[in-house]
Amino acid sequence: MTSDARTKELRENLEDLVVPFIFSERPELITADRARDMKAAGAYSCCIGIESGNEPYRQKLLQRKMTDEKLKNGFRLMRESGVKTHALNMMGLPDQNGAIMKETFELLQVIQPDTAQATIFFPLPATVLETKVREDNLYRGHRYPDNYYQESLLDFPEGHKKAVSVYAHMVNDEFFRDTPLRRLAAWFMSR
Repeated sequence: MTSDARTKELRENLEDLVVPFIFSERPELITADRARDMKAAGAYSCCIGIESGNEPYRQKLLQRKMTDEKLKNGFRLMRESGVKTHALNMMGLPDQNGAIMKETFELLQVIQPDTAQATIFFPLPATVLETKVREDNLYRGHRYPDNYYQESLLDFPEGHKKAVSVYAHMVNDEFFRDTPLRRLAAWFMSR
């Protein structure tokens, strides 16, 4: 959805195929016209990276320059166009404390995506974040994850590792929904 012309071209070339597809998009690029064009082209679901629910943290550490309002608006526009939404989040990032992970969970409660996932951060080689975790002595390169959903392999204190895993599971199990499970999760988080 890099431009209005691109989404119009997709709509014109794909709408007759009637083949549903999933795509990813940055929230700051979502407009009502682009969302409608993607729906007409056959879009079923849009993956949108939230990564962190703390706006200053997201902007500083992750260089994701979108505001919370842009995120909320992007999800709303997709939903209004009839395209389902999938929220992408990361837990266990450097300098991400329990309060920041809780803000991610709370933002999901507001946005209410159709589905969501939280992966547990692991630094990719040759990235700024790998440099940071090495400088912070959080990773010594001794092990790689089997998957990105179980536990943090960074050298966090055990209590923080457990919190990372709990928040990731709460997102993946969709405790952010207004259900009895969500109310239980809210009670748990308030303790």
